[in-house]
Amino acid sequence: MSPEAERPEVHETDLDLIGRWKAGESRAATRLVGRHSDALARFISSSGERGDVEEIVQDTFVRAFGAIDSFRCESSFRTWLFTIAKRLMLDRRRSDARRRDMVEVKEADAVSEYGALDSIIAEEAAERVRVALEKLSPTQREV
Repeated sequence: MSPEAERPEVHETDLDLIGRWKAGESRAATRLVGRHSDALARFISSSGERGDVEEIVQDTFVRAFGAIDSFRCESSFRTWLFTIAKRLMLDRRRSDARRRDMVEVKEADAVSEYGALDSIIAEEAAERVRVALEKLSPTQREV
């Protein structure tokens, strides 16, 4: 066997690996992940992502392998992965912003719901406590 036949992965392009993965060879997907995961993690980290970089890397590959038939080879596989990762990070930021907005709205509503009626109820409760305390002996009030 020639050295080239023994180590076919040395000269395999991403397109070769994609073709092998589509043909059902799971090792090809493992090779693609191994080839691109470090660069993808560096890209995600350098983009200012504060979340779990590993999780975004995994989500990127899951999404890429799930949509591999839409890869048109107009750019490199790595560029396509970076584009997917960028979209995932944007989705994450939008989702985080929506959650923050919802919390802020709830806090604003809670403040605006305290009105005149709430003030009267609080005053009446305070008066009832004061009257009840007056009925206690000095020793009982200290406790």
